[in-house]
Amino acid sequence: MPKDILYKHITDLITTKYKDITIYACGGFVRDLILGNEPKDLDLVVTSNPEVFARELSNILESNYFVLDETRNIFRITYRTSDDILNIDISELVVSIENDALTRDFTINSLYIPIDKLFAVDSIQHILDPLEGFSHLNQRKLIVVSETVFNDDSIRLLRAVRLSEFLDLEIDNQTKKQIRDDAKLIQNCAPERIHDELMTIMSFDSGTMNAIKQLNNLDLLFNLIPELKLGVNEDQPKEHYWDIFEHNVQTVGYFENIIHSNNIDTWILDEIYWNPQLKDYFMNDNISGYSRYSMVKVACLLHDIAKPHTKTIDNERIRFKGHHREGAIISEKILKNLRFSKKHIRGISTIIDHHLRPGQMSHEGQLPSDKAIYRFFRSSEDFAIDTIYLNLADYLAARGPLLEKQEWIDYVTKVNHIYLQGTKQQDDPKYERLINGRQLMQELGLSTGPIIGTILEEIQEEVISGKITKYVDAIQYAKVILNREQIDKEK
Repeated sequence: MPKDILYKHITDLITTKYKDITIYACGGFVRDLILGNEPKDLDLVVTSNPEVFARELSNILESNYFVLDETRNIFRITYRTSDDILNIDISELVVSIENDALTRDFTINSLYIPIDKLFAVDSIQHILDPLEGFSHLNQRKLIVVSETVFNDDSIRLLRAVRLSEFLDLEIDNQTKKQIRDDAKLIQNCAPERIHDELMTIMSFDSGTMNAIKQLNNLDLLFNLIPELKLGVNEDQPKEHYWDIFEHNVQTVGYFENIIHSNNIDTWILDEIYWNPQLKDYFMNDNISGYSRYSMVKVACLLHDIAKPHTKTIDNERIRFKGHHREGAIISEKILKNLRFSKKHIRGISTIIDHHLRPGQMSHEGQLPSDKAIYRFFRSSEDFAIDTIYLNLADYLAARGPLLEKQEWIDYVTKVNHIYLQGTKQQDDPKYERLINGRQLMQELGLSTGPIIGTILEEIQEEVISGKITKYVDAIQYAKVILNREQIDKEK
């Protein structure tokens, strides 16, 4: 059921059932209706007990309800259809609309429409606007409703940046000052809520880099991820255009531009291998409720997080030995603190650990061997493709305006080859395994154990390189490996 029809169905039910109660749609729902955007959730205020209302409405909708905010007496109904989920948030209208508006976050979210007028032809004429939110929306301004907004709920600090970037609004100067003054309050917010706001920002089709820069300008970013601050003004080798911190941020932007083919020179994009399946892979392959695209952007922001910890200067040359491995460890800690899922932590840390590999798998001017590509895809597990495209963004963010066309062509030729050959190895029947673990144990009289996996992987590497093509040759090579392992064990 399309959402507009779903909303009308629910509001018609409410209007029919609750004729003696004053009910208003409000908040982001009304804001999005005015902007012509599809509202995500339905926000209601009622002149009755909100819990009783939520319980009765959830029964009518055959759904569940729960306490969303005990302090502010807000309840949520989660209404599930065959293809969507709609949240209905219900709070009590205490005293007056004017009073209720002052408990909200921004003036553009302090708009109200009587529920029975919501889908009327002239619904805009029925808007109640005690804080001039409609005018501010037309002016593209984001303004807080009071000085206590962020003290009342510190997640609003992040919400300000999200709404500003997503709706193309300018945060007014007084609100900016208030955000900076209250920035440390974000540390008191539940990490689960911070995670959700951050991942919403990471899910933008474009604009995530701009949002990150705004978080930094408003003194929020380092209160969220203090480890990033160590990269500010930290020099890199002369091949790099930006310092460590700005390089991390720019990598997010270049990754967005690669995936959506915008805001980047045509001669750069033209060299990168691309197909429609890749767009689907990044945008629609869901991991823990979010796209791979949003997950990789987190990896982009954190990929060089360990450079300040590993920096050395050897004969006047700056080096960051092992920063990829250390970065994977540091990122795991950061992500655990922000309540990222285990799948996201594994994916992001794996990408960071392997992000240098595509550029280091062969000497300059040479293509990587099939065996090297196989090992890369094997060790990076389900995240090889993610790592490849982060690597391209990383290279662009390293060189910046210094990038030369032939240099880029040479680099991308290698990375394209890694992608094409690696995916071919996964799909081409000629690269299928010649032998499985059970057959190996039967042929060599072995019991289960780590040696089985070791032998199978070494055989597969030779299959990939074309040196073994027959079952009998695989068995013979397995005997060689087994003999070698036994000799090593005896030493």
